[in-house]
Amino acid sequence: MKNSLLILIAILFSISDNFSQNNYPAAFYNRQLHKKPGSGKQKKRQEHFFKVREDSAVSNIGNARWNTFNTSKAKMLNSQSVSAVANWQSCGPDNQAGRMISHAFDPANPLVIWAGSASGGLWKSINGGNSWQPMSDNIPSLAVGAIAINPQNTNEMLIGTGEGYLLSDWLQYGAGVLRSTDGGLTWLPTSLTVPDSSEFASLNIVWDPYNSNNVLLASTFGVYRSQDGGITWTQTLNGYVSSLVMNKKNSAIAYAAMQDYLSKPGGIFMTSDSGQTWQQLAGGIPATGDYGFTTLAICDSFPNVIYAGVSQPLSSPAFAEMKGLYKTSNGGITWTQLNVFEDFYCYPPPYNYVCQGWYGNITAVSPVDSNLVFAGGVYLYASTDGGASWNYYDWAPAENPPYMHPDHHSFGFNPANPQETWSFNDGGVFKSTNSGQTWVVKNTGLVTTQFYYLASSATNPNLMLGGTQDNGIWSNYNVGSSNSWNQFWYGDGFFCNIDYTDQNVWYTTELFAKRMKSRDGGATWDSINTGISGDNFFITPLIMHPTDHKTLLCATDPTVYLSIDSGANWNPSINTPYITIMTFDKVNPQVMYICNDPYFTVSNIRRSMDGGATWSLVSSPGNKIIDIECDPLVSGTL
Repeated sequence: MKNSLLILIAILFSISDNFSQNNYPAAFYNRQLHKKPGSGKQKKRQEHFFKVREDSAVSNIGNARWNTFNTSKAKMLNSQSVSAVANWQSCGPDNQAGRMISHAFDPANPLVIWAGSASGGLWKSINGGNSWQPMSDNIPSLAVGAIAINPQNTNEMLIGTGEGYLLSDWLQYGAGVLRSTDGGLTWLPTSLTVPDSSEFASLNIVWDPYNSNNVLLASTFGVYRSQDGGITWTQTLNGYVSSLVMNKKNSAIAYAAMQDYLSKPGGIFMTSDSGQTWQQLAGGIPATGDYGFTTLAICDSFPNVIYAGVSQPLSSPAFAEMKGLYKTSNGGITWTQLNVFEDFYCYPPPYNYVCQGWYGNITAVSPVDSNLVFAGGVYLYASTDGGASWNYYDWAPAENPPYMHPDHHSFGFNPANPQETWSFNDGGVFKSTNSGQTWVVKNTGLVTTQFYYLASSATNPNLMLGGTQDNGIWSNYNVGSSNSWNQFWYGDGFFCNIDYTDQNVWYTTELFAKRMKSRDGGATWDSINTGISGDNFFITPLIMHPTDHKTLLCATDPTVYLSIDSGANWNPSINTPYITIMTFDKVNPQVMYICNDPYFTVSNIRRSMDGGATWSLVSSPGNKIIDIECDPLVSGTL
């Protein structure tokens, strides 16, 4: 019989930690557990995301994506039965959010906050963050990297799509800038539409408070200027612009930070003619060609005070570490490097070998107090004396306030009440009412958690278990009709399995091979790694046999392992590199398939007909494969 191949496309994202041995209560959690191995976990995630989606027959991913979106949308609009057939409802978790990267405050209503997600679109709260609703389900890119509201007409809004950190291979695609004239209910494209590029992402949009026709955008393509409220755009500065701020007392003045990218050296630039022309600044800041991802903050009440957080460039051996935190008190004429007690972009000792200034890098200053400044990336730091000294805002378990999730991407002060500060990070949205001294989580209804894998129970159709980006393992076990799930591990979670004979037996994996088992619905956990050696993958695969629940299959590099005793012991089955995709034949469970990760140019499929004793290569479609699945009724159909 001629086999058919079904490639199932699943969205994959993020990362996690290392763990110790033996039996752990679910609440056991401290900094040791958050040790982050390696120097680029976020890079690994983004790299994996793009590699599994590359098609050698498609020369331009962005264009293919845009065309697919438009085709699918047209089919849905023309369908007469979509509304009758599609009845999707959110299952949650509505008490946990995923990576949030942008925000905006409504200038007319202090209770209205907008937040942009890395992959979950645009969200709105009308009650100070107590609940959220989605506002962008029908836009071509659900990565919302920038949000702006017309200060003179709050029904007019702009969003810049794409998530831009580092390079084109490590960001979420953007489709340009979209515009709304009805308070975010509907969105239309502007002249800055980029279906032909996978490299576009938005970082900041700044709307002139005095001339609502004048808008500036910071993007991976440079600075763009609009003179008609965001309808049409013109590029005025070419380069990878990571941050942009405007002088609110003299809106003709603005500042842009450009990071080194390809042949375009970075720097900090200033305009005094509303973005028409730009001049590079000097006077104490790093020289041209020495800029990684850089963020700027300007004090609205004292706009001569500007702070710049600069990370080390890609070309530096210290890439992603802090280059320096700089301050000017004269509008950028001269700058002073501030003293900091540790690298704000790295995990502090003893884990300071992990730095991510290219990814987690925020700088923010109070709009009314130029001495109150926040900076950081992994963690959050604050100064009340203009950067002369700093306080360390650590993070801890949610059950031990003040909780603050790491990996900060956007930070803001509510203009109606500057003591109200907000952080938008990998854990969602956090709010402080006392200038950052204590924090509360504001994730209710913000359904943006990024799931790698999701498992359901065969004995309880309502039970789900999933691994998430930077937020561990979650399940709706024993939550009743609520969509508020329970968290069982922190960090990042991946493969999940629920024993089909006992819904209380769970198997999970986390970053770099934490294979864990729970026998009591997540109350306690055991490490199950006996007999396993070799290098561990960024994403660690683990699957369960379809008829023998004690048989498990997992892999390291370069060995695939088989367990016949529920993970208590593992034995090597085959040595072959980088196997991250695997499945069992549902009709003949002696047949199993494995496939190497699509980092390789072509994915190779191997099959065992004897329960893993021997393996042989079988034909493949000649391209990259991101998942394989067997027909549940026909043996040999893949």
